[in-house]
Amino acid sequence: MSDNTNPTALVADERSEDFYAYVAQTWEHAQAFPIKGATQVHLTDQSDNRYLDFTSGISVMNLGLRPSEVITAIKEQLDEYTHTMIYGEHMHRSQIAYAKALSQRFPPGPDDAPQQVFFVNSGTEAIDLALKISRKASDKKPIVAMQNGFHGRGYGSMSVSWRDDYKRGFFVDDSTTFLDPAAPLGNWADPKSWKQIGGLILELVQGEAGCIPLDVDWVQSVVGTAQSANVPVIIDEIQTGFGRTGTFTAQEQYGIKPDITCLGKAGGGGLPFGAVVSSVENFRALQTPPLSHITTFGGNAVVMAAGCAVMDAMTDELFAHVQRCGDLLRSRIGELAERYPAIISGVRGRGLMNGLLLADSDLSAPFHQACMQRGLMLFFKLNAGNVLRMSPALVISSEEINEAVTIMERACQELSLRL
Repeated sequence: MSDNTNPTALVADERSEDFYAYVAQTWEHAQAFPIKGATQVHLTDQSDNRYLDFTSGISVMNLGLRPSEVITAIKEQLDEYTHTMIYGEHMHRSQIAYAKALSQRFPPGPDDAPQQVFFVNSGTEAIDLALKISRKASDKKPIVAMQNGFHGRGYGSMSVSWRDDYKRGFFVDDSTTFLDPAAPLGNWADPKSWKQIGGLILELVQGEAGCIPLDVDWVQSVVGTAQSANVPVIIDEIQTGFGRTGTFTAQEQYGIKPDITCLGKAGGGGLPFGAVVSSVENFRALQTPPLSHITTFGGNAVVMAAGCAVMDAMTDELFAHVQRCGDLLRSRIGELAERYPAIISGVRGRGLMNGLLLADSDLSAPFHQACMQRGLMLFFKLNAGNVLRMSPALVISSEEINEAVTIMERACQELSLRL
């Protein structure tokens, strides 16, 4: 890859004026990348500069930016129809197939009945539904969540997300208790402490906090204690699902069986997607009164066709590849941290869900820019100012990982001259 050393290429585009005039912005520093096209792991701008993409649409395009099998499935479904009634009123072949394929990735529920799937349109919608199920099943409101956790920007998902800055002024429900996953459980190790709790929710790798994998023993302890008190356990696999951490879900690596699992992002192959996986009994709670949860577009036939193609690609070979590439990336970043400690302080994550830790949060923007100018696209973390996102497509090669690390080293060399 040739270096892209002209930063004006990122802003010199005829669309810029209309972009800022008509597309609503929720922060002042939009990247405004003038995208022209994509291959599997590269983006191109309007000047045909090529960028190795280490964001994959924020962990959405797990099978690459142009997954041929997914595109074919979408086109075939478009030739039949795009949309009719959802939520159980019409039987859609692709919806049934996708629900079955997902259910088979999870252990059965009570009485060995397969877990069921309710499709929605996004991860934050999945969290809202999971909270409704948990509270309905337990008949209790208070939820226990994690410090540094992030579950979305909807009203329900905000209420169980850690950072107060994003709740201020919105009058979000404040009945959530937040545990520190880096501290002993204390009183929460006693099932009696959970008597009035309506649910427990956690990410196993805290994504927006900077890709922090939770301790396995701690997770098993808190989940086991909650479930012994009949408190429903919700695992948020919205970022970690669909092979991102080296197994289909991260919970497989933790040896736990949650009552409710939330999925999103990569499950639509680039189309809007979310899903909740839980027992028949839990979904029956939504029948009193009837239709206690519905959706107009969740389970849309086109999205379901794309999802079926995604599931076909979820193989042990892919997961092993993710583990190897993740190990390589962390090893190579570790070498950079040793050579440039004033720039890079480390790396953490699982599989191909990793955070690049910079020595100071003031380095994040210049490091990001230095990599961008050389053809590598990283991005920021919402709740960790010194961490940059590294979540490339799962089909990335070891050669492309080495290419990315070479670009990062050049960025380190440039920034070292400024310190």
